[in-house]
Amino acid sequence: MNFDARTYLDHRQLSISDGRLSLTLSRRTMGHSTWGRSRSSSSRQHVATQRWLSKPGVREAQNAKARARVALNRARKNKKLAEEQKAPVTSSLLDDGCEDPQSVCEELSRNDSWDARDDSWDANDDSVLTMENDLPCTCNPQTLDNIEIQVRMWRMEWLLSAEDTWGEAYEEALAHAEAKGGREANIFLDQCAQHVSEGKMILDSIREVVHTNCPYCRQRLKYDSILLYDLLVSLMSEIKFIEVKLDTSIL
Repeated sequence: MNFDARTYLDHRQLSISDGRLSLTLSRRTMGHSTWGRSRSSSSRQHVATQRWLSKPGVREAQNAKARARVALNRARKNKKLAEEQKAPVTSSLLDDGCEDPQSVCEELSRNDSWDARDDSWDANDDSVLTMENDLPCTCNPQTLDNIEIQVRMWRMEWLLSAEDTWGEAYEEALAHAEAKGGREANIFLDQCAQHVSEGKMILDSIREVVHTNCPYCRQRLKYDSILLYDLLVSLMSEIKFIEVKLDTSIL
């Protein structure tokens, strides 16, 4: 009887111990599973990004693009500083007579705090390639690089020289047209008016680029600030100059 009781008691203790062990293992297993799911959810995008960067040549290509972009921006900045030392931009570019360029400047000024108003993009998200890397974007907008090409094609050849020679160049072009007759002179003036209209359309394109709602496009735009400045100065200078000449030209 005593043997059976001890055997029964040992069996109960063993069963309880097994139950505790099973419960402990079950709890540990459940905790490990929950932690694994949480970790997988929080790092999924980061792992995907790292996997993409680990592909042969991808990281090297991204680094090369970053170095090229930094070098280009540095060169543009140095060029602009050198030009400003030689011939500072005059305040006449902001004259009220050029209404659309003036509005562009005002709207760009109001847009300086775009990052403070936007919280749709998480700067701490490791899945997003930031800084000099190409940012992921699906909106395929018109870029300042494309607009720069349009501006180069838009500018008049006889206004590609220094700005202080524009007046003489314009008078020579107008005199050449007048020498061919009144009809040619009218055509010349109409072409100048059309040139101004096309320039303002390009300014509208710049406004659309700057006012994009895409956080990635705005992030990229930060690195093109010098190009943006160059384009605005070129456009507003030429538009304003020709508008003034059209107002004062008398056939």
